[in-house]
Amino acid sequence: METLLPSSIPNRTSPERVPPHPVQPSHGYRGDLPANIDKPMTWFVIRRWKRTIITAGILGILAGVLASVLISARYQVTARLEIQDLNADFLNMKQVMPVNDDTLTATTAMSDVQTQIQLLQSDTLLDRVVSEVLASEVKAGKDKEKTLKELKGLRKKLKVRGIEQTRVIEMSVRSAHPEFASVFLNRIAADAIDRNVAARLDMSQSIGQWLSHLVQGAEQRLRASETALQDYARSHNLLFTSDNKNIADESLRQIQDEFSKSTAERIEKQSRYEASKSSPASAIPGVLDDSSLKQYEDQLTDLKRQRADLAAVYTPDYAKVKRLDAQIASVEAALNREQQDVVQRIQNDYEKARRQQALASAAYNVQKQNMSDLAQRTIQYDVLQHEVDSNRQVYDSMLQQVRQATIASAMHPSNIRVVDSAFWKPDEPVWPQPILACAFGLSLFSFGAILFAFSRERSDSTLKEPGDGSFFLNMPELGVILHMPQNGNLVHAGDGDNSKGKALAPRRFKIGKSPSPKEQAFLVAESFRSIATSILFSGGDGTTPHVIVVASAEPEDGKTTVVANVGAALARSGRRVLLVEGDLRRNRLDRVFKLPNDVGLSTLLRDESLAERNIKAAIRETSEPGLFVLTSGPCRSDTPELLHSQALRDLIERLRRTYDVILIDTPPLLEIPDARLVSRIADGVLFIARARRTTVESAASATQRLAFDKAPVLGLVLNDWNPKQSRYYSRYGQYVSSN
Repeated sequence: METLLPSSIPNRTSPERVPPHPVQPSHGYRGDLPANIDKPMTWFVIRRWKRTIITAGILGILAGVLASVLISARYQVTARLEIQDLNADFLNMKQVMPVNDDTLTATTAMSDVQTQIQLLQSDTLLDRVVSEVLASEVKAGKDKEKTLKELKGLRKKLKVRGIEQTRVIEMSVRSAHPEFASVFLNRIAADAIDRNVAARLDMSQSIGQWLSHLVQGAEQRLRASETALQDYARSHNLLFTSDNKNIADESLRQIQDEFSKSTAERIEKQSRYEASKSSPASAIPGVLDDSSLKQYEDQLTDLKRQRADLAAVYTPDYAKVKRLDAQIASVEAALNREQQDVVQRIQNDYEKARRQQALASAAYNVQKQNMSDLAQRTIQYDVLQHEVDSNRQVYDSMLQQVRQATIASAMHPSNIRVVDSAFWKPDEPVWPQPILACAFGLSLFSFGAILFAFSRERSDSTLKEPGDGSFFLNMPELGVILHMPQNGNLVHAGDGDNSKGKALAPRRFKIGKSPSPKEQAFLVAESFRSIATSILFSGGDGTTPHVIVVASAEPEDGKTTVVANVGAALARSGRRVLLVEGDLRRNRLDRVFKLPNDVGLSTLLRDESLAERNIKAAIRETSEPGLFVLTSGPCRSDTPELLHSQALRDLIERLRRTYDVILIDTPPLLEIPDARLVSRIADGVLFIARARRTTVESAASATQRLAFDKAPVLGLVLNDWNPKQSRYYSRYGQYVSSN
């Protein structure tokens, strides 16, 4: 048979025999369930579609350059306003304003700035500005519709923001006509100031009118309360002094003072009187202090001294002594009379004080009774007096507020000040900026390309590129088979005779040039040889498995082509290779190698004796040295059931001792269970997936069934991969041979 393999590799003279016992599969894949189907695909998809994304990015840059050339220049027109603090204490205006205008704290100041920002963007202000500017421009001779359209555009593009940590507000707008935009912004600033002044003026005037109305009512209430107070005092005979004190109250206070004084005086007189009654006259304080009594006492003392002097010399009968005795007696009598007079005066003073106290007490009791009656009348009077005082206080306060409001309404304060009128830089347009336009185009187009790539990947879940099997199925990839020319038929690239063909000299393909049919055939042959090499070392410890089942998830994935060409590649390496047609329903190996199918696998399985001559008669030798084929044999309705018999296991054990490698072609896994039956007696399973045909879901389902059967999967082969349809550039097969 002719194969894709060139004849440049000599046959091995002494093929390496393998031991008769089964070879363990590689530990790289243990038949586990696929674990990476749901792993993140972001960078995987970006790498796969990188050429499309790069192309889209270049187109985005070109679009940015084109936009920079075609779009007319836009200028940034800016105006700045300052929000100032009003002095609410000036002329005591804080007491006039009914709203809280406290701007002492930073938080309140910032909230005031934010309030002004919202007011500058209010529809009422902007509608008025648009109307005023439109009327002014139309009066100047400009077209009304065009001007109105441009004003609406400026209104939409208006941006108002507060500069951080300041009271400055910045208004900005982008326009191709900066002069007109400046007029628009300046008009906004002017109208904002006018509106602020008008609002404060209207508030002050309304407050003044409201307070004037309240003052009139307060004055009427004050006059009415004063009249009621006077009428009540007149009807109840209530008299008050100039400082609004009650006369009866004053009289009671005076009588009480007199009574207190008379009581104190009576107590003092009484104590002297009682002391004079219980003590000798000479011991009374009033007697001792009397001047006339002191004279008598001094005279008496002098006479007694003289008599004592005479008594020391003369007898009592002496005339001078008798005369002194008569004088002494006369002075003592006068002294006693004076003392009695003093005691009598003390008694008289006491009696007078006692009578005076009695009179004061009687007057106090009478006045107290009068005050008790007066107190009842005074309570109502005090109520009326309190009402008069309250009304007078309210009236005075309102009158003061009216005067202050009148002054405030005459002032026109505004806390908005223009810091910078509308300005722009003629030599620095803000748009278009080529660098930003290119960056924006690059980002936009690249992002669109990435979204397109993800949408395509979502809609197409097939295995497309080398490495997809490892990424999605967690399965080692043994090789990739390139797309075959001539609708996938085998192409002649040498027949094993070295005299008819020469080794092709390596050369490099030119970029953009497609390989010739012979070069393409050489690349495909190399891919089969690569798979054969992977199979040789796919067993445990680098050994070669004996019996290999070739399976796929769905029909037409290229199992038979892989079996035929990989078998030829293994035979070229000096091994005895047997190809077994395990698909007893749709046999193809006999047609590929053009062999008769009168006897084959079905014939041997029906013959339970498995005679050696019958086995040799059923196995056909091909034109490729070392390559043998066991066809399916005649098929009947009960033929597929033969795979369940013990004869298949016995037959495989017999064939192990004769052939180095046995490749068994089987039906699709998802449709027919034959491959699962055969895999239980094989050393490994070679899974075939067709590029852009086998889906990840079907491949995962098939490998899950093999994992459930504990079948040792050697790896995956991606069949019919066309580098021209790859989303990333591949140099696969860059070197080929030529005549």
